[in-house]
Amino acid sequence: MDRPFSDYVKKKGIPIIATSIVVTIIILHFFPQIIVRPFLKYIIYAIPLYAVGVVFLLPIIEAELKKSKIDENMHLFITRMGALSTADLPRKKLFEILSKVKEYGPLSEDIGRIYVLMEYWNLSLPAAARYVAKRTPSIIFADFLERMAHAVEAGEDLHDFLIKEQEVVMSEYEVMYESALKAMDILKEVFVSIVAASMFMLIFITLLPTVIPGETNLMIGLALVSFVLIEAVIVYFAKVRLPKDVMWHNMEIRPEGELQIKKIIPLTFTIGFLFFSILFYLGVRNPTILLAAAITPTFYPGWKIKKEEELLKRCDDSYDAFMRAVGAATESIGGSTEAVLKQLTKHDFGALSEPIHRLYRRVITRIDKIKAWVYFAAETRSNLIAKFTEMYIKALMVGGKPTEVSRIISRNFVKINGLRKHRYQTAANMAGVLYGLTVAISFTLFLSINIMKIMNKAFSQVVIPEKMYVPIIITTYNVTLMQYLAVAVIFIHTIASSLLIRIIGGNHKYSFFLHLAMMVWLAAVVSILANYSMRVLLGG
Repeated sequence: MDRPFSDYVKKKGIPIIATSIVVTIIILHFFPQIIVRPFLKYIIYAIPLYAVGVVFLLPIIEAELKKSKIDENMHLFITRMGALSTADLPRKKLFEILSKVKEYGPLSEDIGRIYVLMEYWNLSLPAAARYVAKRTPSIIFADFLERMAHAVEAGEDLHDFLIKEQEVVMSEYEVMYESALKAMDILKEVFVSIVAASMFMLIFITLLPTVIPGETNLMIGLALVSFVLIEAVIVYFAKVRLPKDVMWHNMEIRPEGELQIKKIIPLTFTIGFLFFSILFYLGVRNPTILLAAAITPTFYPGWKIKKEEELLKRCDDSYDAFMRAVGAATESIGGSTEAVLKQLTKHDFGALSEPIHRLYRRVITRIDKIKAWVYFAAETRSNLIAKFTEMYIKALMVGGKPTEVSRIISRNFVKINGLRKHRYQTAANMAGVLYGLTVAISFTLFLSINIMKIMNKAFSQVVIPEKMYVPIIITTYNVTLMQYLAVAVIFIHTIASSLLIRIIGGNHKYSFFLHLAMMVWLAAVVSILANYSMRVLLGG
């Protein structure tokens, strides 16, 4: 936590524990009746113990967060460092530039410490690197610093070392990325198992009161709530476990397609409310159909953003070829940026061709070449292109060699884009499973509801003669309540599933609406089929 232990205890530990003791005293003073209830009494008395646990866990949590942020940015950091090293900058200047890249968070802070130790404390680069390596929570970054310290002490040129490290660090990042995707495959299997067990338990609870007397509605409600909580935990696990590698850039200049979709969103909500009102006015009372009608208009912005993402992926596929061509053209013709781009406009780079043409038109105006490249990156929509283009610009600004810079960027971009494609495939597989689970959950829930209707009808016809004892357990179900609970669970499941697909794929936040609308309509169709099949088979 970048502070001495005694300072942490004084400024955080003691205040947290003291506050917990005061809170406990206040609760016991104003609510003395709590002492009568043993369970609540122990919970209140344990508040200071919880505070002690928090005091010990805070540094661990902060270290883990810092570690994950460093590991997530190591591939970008090593690419930028390699590109900058082509400019033959002094070592201190190189680390000073890297320390000012705020998007790397804790990684930039650690680099800043190395720079401070070299600049103000006159430590050598190996000594400063080893000092920080012993204190960083990231094993990957610590190993890199140790290797760098050893290489510099052995007399190896820093630029040569950084070129070799591209392969090492990218391999470590690839292993981390692949392990996270394998965890998603395991998560998929766990999710399927939990859903199967939950649906079996729901059917069992539905039939249990015919054998053992009990509160049916409460048991079913608790089972459904538990299922929803499990889904929330799975979504959170996926969000925490996967690398923060999103498709869309976060630049202030937003793509035109995204701006148009953003304007449409409020209109879709209005149209959805109108659809709901019209169907309700016409006498439709099926809650699943009403929900599907209300959600339907959101399909359009979800579909539009999907089309935009297809263009984004095509731009990603052509970017490495473009960067290699930039480097090769610069080396062969030896001209300015204008001459290189003019030469490249004659070639076809797929979806990237139009942004390249606009880049050339902006560059030849000679108003602001850097801003022309910024607009080029923004128009591609891609987060990867935005980050690597920014590295290319900054490397050239400090005197980097265009050929070497483009080669480094192109090579690492290909590796990361390959991992991205694997991630897209994992997201597609998960989407198929989640759509199948939506069918299974919807059919099971509405099957249970139809069983309740049939049992209510059967029990209502039971006549027990007077003065005759018959050991029959008669249970009635609140079918209307169960219908609304089922729709609520299906809706929450579709929300969780849509979020899970978006998180795993790294898609835009509006892509959530596409899967939400499709899953809700799928559940509505399944509900109609389930009701019809039960009426035909069981006469319900």
